[in-house]
Amino acid sequence: MTFLIAFLASVVAVATPAEEPVDTVVFCPQEYRAALKPWVEYRTKQGHRIRVVAPQKTPVGIKNVIRQIAKTGKLKNVVLIGDSRADRFRKNQSNLVPTDYVKAKINVKYGAVPDIATDNKYADLNGDGAPDLSIGRLPVDSAEQLKTIVKKIIAYEKQLPNTLWRRKINFIAGVGGFGPVEDKIIENATKKLITEMVPLEYETSMTYASWNSPYCPDPRRFSETTIKRMNEGCLFWVYVGHGHYRELDRVRLPQARYKIFDISQVNKIKSKAGLPIAIFLACNTCGFDQSGDCIGEELIKRPAGPIAILGGSRVTMPYGMAVMSLEMMDAYFSGEFKTLGELIRVTKSNMVKNAGRKGEFRQMLDALGKAFSPTGDQLDEERKEHTHLIHLLGDPLLRLALPKPLKVTAPDSILSGTKTKVEFDVPFDSTATVELVYRRNRLTFRPPRRKFPYFSENELADFQPIYEKANTLVKVRRQLKLTKGQQVVELDVPVEARGECEFRVFLQGPRSFAAGASQVKVRLNKTAARKRGSVKR
Repeated sequence: MTFLIAFLASVVAVATPAEEPVDTVVFCPQEYRAALKPWVEYRTKQGHRIRVVAPQKTPVGIKNVIRQIAKTGKLKNVVLIGDSRADRFRKNQSNLVPTDYVKAKINVKYGAVPDIATDNKYADLNGDGAPDLSIGRLPVDSAEQLKTIVKKIIAYEKQLPNTLWRRKINFIAGVGGFGPVEDKIIENATKKLITEMVPLEYETSMTYASWNSPYCPDPRRFSETTIKRMNEGCLFWVYVGHGHYRELDRVRLPQARYKIFDISQVNKIKSKAGLPIAIFLACNTCGFDQSGDCIGEELIKRPAGPIAILGGSRVTMPYGMAVMSLEMMDAYFSGEFKTLGELIRVTKSNMVKNAGRKGEFRQMLDALGKAFSPTGDQLDEERKEHTHLIHLLGDPLLRLALPKPLKVTAPDSILSGTKTKVEFDVPFDSTATVELVYRRNRLTFRPPRRKFPYFSENELADFQPIYEKANTLVKVRRQLKLTKGQQVVELDVPVEARGECEFRVFLQGPRSFAAGASQVKVRLNKTAARKRGSVKR
């Protein structure tokens, strides 16, 4: 009887035909409709056909509405407006949009609860586990919160591209704690992923919670640094490590533990420009069905917080998250996908169908998964389970602003202490940033060895300048105004520069931007070095 009532309610909800088949269905409580109106008008002007319907009381009802609309063959997106809290004491239940649940098969081996909260089943029309639609949730508790998020979305897409945050990716990493061998393997795999999979033209930073790494800031200031990396503006802000509903992991020293970030610090998130897409490769950070707001929910509701959040609703697993990272990076940097929801849909589909990257890096991840995962003989199931675990808290129609490709022509080998020329075609009048930088897997100095983890106050303070130096790879930077056409920019190569480097170019125009890079090896100019006194005869 309950199923019949839900089915009839869903049929009534879609009984009035639209003038044209819709591509987006939005489940939105009546009390939020006025706050949603600017978003509907904005997306409609972009060409979307949107239908706003009332939330159903059960997952079955929501599925029936979606499948009925999907019969037209035009439906592409689902947006859920409202929280999904499992809170029986909540007074107002009318503004909830329930999520669905699936039985966990793999992550229970890691001590997880047996049910996974998932919106993915709403997007899976044929029941194969791979989403056929893009889906996202705005987990608001009030019309005011929805107004805030809608304002953020529209401002994000309308802002001019004249800022360098669009090429910046900031990584924050905890320590796995699986054991010294496993942790080292994970660390090396992460380093390889960042070095080889992120295109040369992008700028990256690393903040790592391992006390013996040069990428570890003063542990007492770790959360401050985490917040700074989000507030400075970036394309992606990525956390890799352990997480819980209301906090991330800690920096562990024998004498103390220090926060990486927790929910009490969300009020410090005030991004100056370039609200990041925050990706949590961690457990529980998007557990939106809990009785209180999780860290992902709190962040998406901040006026100057991330524009979107991606994270797990329950315990996630290293292998599944690593493959998801690889698939998402491949999909994003391919430039083929125009919206965030489409990017995530394709990522998940490739994971389920094992249809993505088959190269050396993927083979390495599969080998590590088989060797170290408690369910190493069930990697297909682990990938599939992550399609249910990983959620987008944000707008699946969010447009991804990708740079125009820029071909950079420069020598592949140069002498230090000389001048060199970088050539590129400028497609529009722009402000150009032209740089000579070290490869992101290199350091510009020899870091001190930290042998014993009991540190004095002064020794802890010394972490910070080393961290800043480790993340400073630019050797030369020139910024200049350029007009459309072929351009040649001359750079002075520092005497102290040497080894594997890159020329990096970023163009900022009034309505567009472009980026490109070229690899170069800087050879030691002994004559120039002797004059500077940096090389002995």
